[in-house]
Parts: sequence; C-alpha cells; structure tokens
Amino acid sequence: MPTVHAALSALVLQFGRWLPGGPLFRSAGFACLWVVHEWLCTLTDMAFPWSALSMAQTGFTPLLQTASLFGPWGITFAVVCVSCLLGQVLARKRIIISLSAAGTLLSAVLIAGLIIWNVPPSEEGTPVRAALLQGNAATDEKWDTEAKTNVLETYLRLANEAGEQGAEWIVLPESAVAANFTEGGQLHELYAEIAKKYGATVFAGILQTDENGVHNGFVAVLPDGRASEVYEKQHLVPFGEHLPFGGLLNKLFPSLGNLGLGGTALVANETEPVIHAGGTDVGCYLCYDAAFPCSACGQAQIAVVATNDSWFDKSGPMLNQSLRFARVRAVETGKCVLRAANTGISAFIDAKGTVLEQTEAKTETVLYGTVSTNLTKTLYARIGNAFVAFCGGLLALLIAGKALTRIRRRR
Repeated sequence: MPTVHAALSALVLQFGRWLPGGPLFRSAGFACLWVVHEWLCTLTDMAFPWSALSMAQTGFTPLLQTASLFGPWGITFAVVCVSCLLGQVLARKRIIISLSAAGTLLSAVLIAGLIIWNVPPSEEGTPVRAALLQGNAATDEKWDTEAKTNVLETYLRLANEAGEQGAEWIVLPESAVAANFTEGGQLHELYAEIAKKYGATVFAGILQTDENGVHNGFVAVLPDGRASEVYEKQHLVPFGEHLPFGGLLNKLFPSLGNLGLGGTALVANETEPVIHAGGTDVGCYLCYDAAFPCSACGQAQIAVVATNDSWFDKSGPMLNQSLRFARVRAVETGKCVLRAANTGISAFIDAKGTVLEQTEAKTETVLYGTVSTNLTKTLYARIGNAFVAFCGGLLALLIAGKALTRIRRRR
C-alpha cells in the first residue's frame, strides 16, 4: 500500500513539471494538483487518506473553520498554495509578487475562518443529553469466545447506569458486542429492554451476517423498542478488514492467505449515511469512515462516530490523529459529533470542531454531555466535492495552456 501511494505522489511531482511558469500560476496549479491527489487517495480498495493536510491544521481553529466552505479540500489548497508562494520568496523569485499573493490568500482565509468561528448556527435544534459508553474491550477480547459474555454484560451494565442518570441517547461503539444482530433477535431485545425501561434511544455498532458475508453496521433502537434502518460501513480498512483486490493478490502472493482475512473479511455496502432516530436525522460514521469527507452527513441534524481504536493501544499520536478526523467532520458538516470508542478516546465535539469533553484511553467509563441538534447546512454540505472538480478543471486549463504555448513557439 505505501508503494501505491508513493507512486501516486511521484506522478504528482511529474505532473508538476507541466505547470506554467510564474509564481501565481505555478503555486495555484500545484495546489490544485495536490487537492486532486488527496481526493484520489480516497478512492478504490487501497484508499488511505490518513495523511490529509487538513488533519495537521486541527489545532489552528480559524483555518479549520474553512472546512465548512469547501470541505478539507479548501484547507489543502490554502496550505499548499501559500507554502509554494513562500517557497518562491525563499528562492528569491519575484519576491514582491509572491509575498503579496501569499499574504493576501492567507489573510483572506483567516478572516473567513474567524467570521465563521464567531457566527453561531442560525437554526438551533433541540438539546440532547447523551451518554457515550466505553467498555474498554479490545478487539481480541471481544472475539474471544469466553470473554464475549463478559463484554456484553459490561455494556448492558453501563447502559443501565446511563439510563438511570437520565441519558436520552445511549451510544455504544463500533461492533461493541461480537454477536450477530437481527431484528427481533436476542441482542435487539436486550437493547430494546433498556430503551423501553428508560425511554431512551440506544445507538449501537452491530454486526450482521447474510449470504454475502459479515456487515459492520450501526443502528438506533428507539424508546418503543423498534429498530431504525441500518447504516453499513462503506470504507473498510485495507489489509485489516478486507484484502484489496483479493483474487489477484492471492494468486500473486499465496502467503497472504495466512492473514486470515478470507473467511472473516467484512463486506462494504453503499448505504445512506443518515439514519432516522425518532424525529432526529443522525449522520453515521463507522471508524474508518470518519477519515473520509462526507457532505451527505451535512443533511443530518447531528452526527455519531462509532469506532474501535484498540489497535493503537495507548499510542497518543495515533489516538489523537483518529480523534482529529471527527473534528474535521464536525466542521465540514456543521454538526455536533458524539464519538464513542471501544477503548477510547470517546468525546463530545461541537459544530466548530472543539472537543467539549473526552475520556482517557484504556479505561472503562461513561462520558455524559449535552449537545444540540442543528438544522443549518454548511456550504460544503450543499455543494459536496465541487471544489475538487474546480481544481481539476483549473489544472487541466493550466496544463493545456502551457502545451498550446509550446506548440506555437515550435511553429
């Protein structure tokens, strides 16, 4: 996988040689090129957008706010373009033009970000008191036959505790219990019993099995015991949850069969990322889904990230990197995010990407908080990835313009 992404980066640098000269055209062109590059990293079975430039800017609140305009792509464009212009200054090439352009672009982006940061959502919904359950059950523990019962009992105990504390929403993490969920089945009945007892909605990451394989899903069990439609995970972790191009790779490298993915690999499904929990539309992200921009979740009123980060153990950088994805998703959609993680970090994040409350990793706990639903749609929620298409079109024009210039000079 690193080889594939390295090859893609090498192609980006080669295409960069075709950009027209001059600090403005070259900097804008390379910024467009890098936006297209990041977008390509979200496609195919080898998708791995872990190093998106927007992730590096989550600590810079004014710049982060601009994700609500053009998604993470706008942040990438600004970072690359300003960096290229400053590079021209360091290379002593048209210093005044480059420095002026860099200052103008950076100022415009920061002013826009500050304005967005200080403008409250125009349509506030209703406050929701929620409880995020962190059972501290690692992946290998959840799938252990003897430990399954203990994991289930832990989450049922925490859910009852949350109900007694008055939680309206009780949120369990991704595949919290390694058991098959069917409507009317045992797991559904256990969640329904809690929902009815406390008049709460229980959200849970679930597993479902059919003739196509195992599906990683997310469902809401309503106060009357009914189950909502199921959202199914759309982005599977390469070499973790599935084997990319499995048929071909197994033929070329038979030893890959030892990874044990053949019989247990998950199945992705293109389902609507919004489920209806009573009168509230909830945007859904299951673990790796949160690494991918999702303008469709901006149509919801609030978002939930159900994840399993136990792979990272107590690794602070990796856990925080995963948390940053949820912060960017909150800003780009303009929705509060409830993030429930098996072993942490669970968190409440507001629509501006600020972490309101969070847990420690590797602890069993319940995190309580109150967030509001939000009916406002950001520009990104309305236009989706149109900015990527704009960058692709501008890049094509710049390269075509340079090619025509060369042809005319030869003639």
